[in-house]
Amino acid sequence: MFRSKWIPWILIALLLPLGAAENRKPEEDSIQHPTETVEVVGHIPLNRSVQSVTVYDSKQLQEMGRNGLKEILDRTPGFLVLNGGHYGQMAYAFARGAAVNQTLYIIDGVKVTDPSSSLGINLTLMPARMFERVEIVRGPLSGIYGSNAMGGVVSLTTHRDDGVTASAGFGSHGSYEAGIHTGRQFGSWHLSVNANLTRYSDDLENDTFSNNGITAGAMFRRGRVETGIRMFFHSASSGIPLNMGNPSPNREYDQTSMTATIPIAIHVSENTRIRFRFFHNANAYEFRDPDDIWSPFFKNRSRINEAETSISGKLSTFLNYRAGAEASFQSIFNQTGDTPDLDNEKTNYFSGFLSADLDLGSILISTSIRADKYRDIDSAWSPQIGASWLISEHIKVRASWGESFRAPTLPERLNPNWGNPDLEPERSRSLEAGIEIFVKRLTLGVTGFDTSYRQLIGFSPLTNAYTNLSKATIRGLEFDASWRPVDQLELRSAWTWLDTNDLQYDRQLLRRPKHALSAGITWTHPRFTLGGEMVYVGRRLDYNELDWMTPIAESPSFNTFAFNLQVTITRNLAFQARITNAFNTEYQEVFGYPAPGTRVMAGLRFHTR
Repeated sequence: MFRSKWIPWILIALLLPLGAAENRKPEEDSIQHPTETVEVVGHIPLNRSVQSVTVYDSKQLQEMGRNGLKEILDRTPGFLVLNGGHYGQMAYAFARGAAVNQTLYIIDGVKVTDPSSSLGINLTLMPARMFERVEIVRGPLSGIYGSNAMGGVVSLTTHRDDGVTASAGFGSHGSYEAGIHTGRQFGSWHLSVNANLTRYSDDLENDTFSNNGITAGAMFRRGRVETGIRMFFHSASSGIPLNMGNPSPNREYDQTSMTATIPIAIHVSENTRIRFRFFHNANAYEFRDPDDIWSPFFKNRSRINEAETSISGKLSTFLNYRAGAEASFQSIFNQTGDTPDLDNEKTNYFSGFLSADLDLGSILISTSIRADKYRDIDSAWSPQIGASWLISEHIKVRASWGESFRAPTLPERLNPNWGNPDLEPERSRSLEAGIEIFVKRLTLGVTGFDTSYRQLIGFSPLTNAYTNLSKATIRGLEFDASWRPVDQLELRSAWTWLDTNDLQYDRQLLRRPKHALSAGITWTHPRFTLGGEMVYVGRRLDYNELDWMTPIAESPSFNTFAFNLQVTITRNLAFQARITNAFNTEYQEVFGYPAPGTRVMAGLRFHTR
């Protein structure tokens, strides 16, 4: 369905001669190794990691002109986010085909979850402007992070650098977006604040989407001690213009999420560090539609208080370790209509974990094991082991195996209408192997994986309650490539192939296409940056809410194009423009919910850094 497939090739053909005319510097032929340390997998250099990891730094995020986290994930191999209509609607994020509640999101080191909902929390609509770094891991990581890390982990680091950055833009249908960041060092203290406001609208009644976020940090460092406080607040509200294919002028929702974290790190010695982290996470979701006779109102609320302690260091020049424990206390409130379903129901879990890295020069072996005990649920053990081998400075091969789990939520267990107190955790077992090649200006990666899921939680019409009723298998391949033929030009692509099987119904898993592809180009000049991105999503099965006689339908494939431009006006001021769905393609990411048309945004960005 590449109706506009010739556009990227024309751009490449036009830009390549410009790059070829530039003189190369002698150092340009040196090999580009991704050696930066990756926090989410335990301070391991990216070129040594045993997992599939993609990292976007602040420069890349700025060059890509991205707004929503959804667009970042869609260009990452193995990830796909499908929106149920316009931008503010429910987003279904799949990591290697895992369910939407089987991917864990982390903000500034804090796990952000919503145990009041079986779908988890929707963070894919957050603006990418809020973050200076995004780390994305595909594959199980329960051995480090526990529940919900079956499909992968998305780690987000908010801006905390010095200086001031401010931006504002306006666009189609009265849309606007604005953001500001400021950070400064005051002696032993570093203070930072980020604020972002977004309002999007399309040409539909009741489709206005407001999206706001604020982060703040006050961090203290003196001698061997680091501490402080970090806070994060995000709110979203949106109209829902369609319900089962019909206009719904009064259908809307509000969503908020807040975290407050006190981290403490003590550098006992050069090789040993002790960490403590205390945090509070609160989430709320409220839905309203007085015209819906079946569900006119419901409300979810969760509060989590958690403490973590760990010690890490070196036992020798080749053996690193990290050991620790966590305790989490949760409170859940659910209400449907005028009646509470769960009135501040409480639960907790305790966990212990141990990980170790054995560095044998060109070979790195990583292993971890974690035990989690939730109230009234059997203990879950999550072992993991992997190895990477730098065959040469050009080639790395790696393989890993792991088991992972997701604990059932309190609504799934205790809701008086459809809960099941005997639910067991969902479990998975995954094996992957990959090869990565670094040749001068070219990087290539190919990964194959095979995952089996068991005890999946689903609704049973026979018992009218949730039960552990399903099994699934997912096999796949991921391919990603990045090439800089000259300093100014970057070409990149990512392709994912999935072979899924829902063993209960003997069919493909819903909303998981066999093929998903992204391709992008960025041209960087001292005076401007020009970029383009194409995303293709193949055919997939989906729920059919429009015809109950045919509950499952096939959604057609689609492809979209987006372009962004940044022009330097002065050293501190730049003009920015972005166009999404550039050719106004009519398509549906989720069956029955048309995606928005073309949106144009333009504005200014000021910075002192």
